[in-house]
Amino acid sequence: MRELIKVMDSTDDRINKLVGEKAPITSLVMQNVIGWFEVFKNEIQKLSNRLKTDFDGKVNNVVIQYQERGERQFSLRVGEDLIYFHLQSNVFKLDDAHSLYRSAYLKDDPYNAYCGIICVYNFLSDSITKSRESDQGFLIARIFINRENHFYVEGKKQIGLMHNDFINDVIDANKVSDMVKTFIVFAMEHDLIPAPFDMVQSVTVSELQSHNFSSSLATGKSLGFRMQKDDNQSE
Repeated sequence: MRELIKVMDSTDDRINKLVGEKAPITSLVMQNVIGWFEVFKNEIQKLSNRLKTDFDGKVNNVVIQYQERGERQFSLRVGEDLIYFHLQSNVFKLDDAHSLYRSAYLKDDPYNAYCGIICVYNFLSDSITKSRESDQGFLIARIFINRENHFYVEGKKQIGLMHNDFINDVIDANKVSDMVKTFIVFAMEHDLIPAPFDMVQSVTVSELQSHNFSSSLATGKSLGFRMQKDDNQSE
């Protein structure tokens, strides 16, 4: 009976610690990343307005459009490219095997490893406007931000090199502006490539007659990723 009481007391202590310590931390992280998501949103809106001012009436048939897509999503269309920002709805803890756990920053306070995540995708604008459900969008960046505004960015090529010092790098408005511009340049500089031949060599009569055959064929950019069914290309 005494052993059972000890176990129950230990469980109560763990619950109290989780409710008293961990729950407020994750809530604080979430509120913090929501605030930074708004900063990204405002920066995209400003950039959209500037591009419209600079190019409206000067460049034919180029669409520049900012669009909110709910509380946790927004996008910027620039010509054929759609850069899509998505705020993850949960707080994540960095994997225990991550090299950052060798640093004093996480050893001294493991709660610093809890982060909110903002994901950035690149789609072809036609994929969305024409509801081409087989088209592929690609994740070009993930931004990890903790309660103390320390952050790092995962991404392809130059994106993954721009902010990778989680221990020392603290996010601010200027860094948000730099990131936004880098994401747009990266997306626009990577061109549309045709799907591998063996993926598009057949089409059904039904799809042809419904004028919908193009929607069944996946379209996407290379973006430094290996295309499906193309083992000869490297990442």
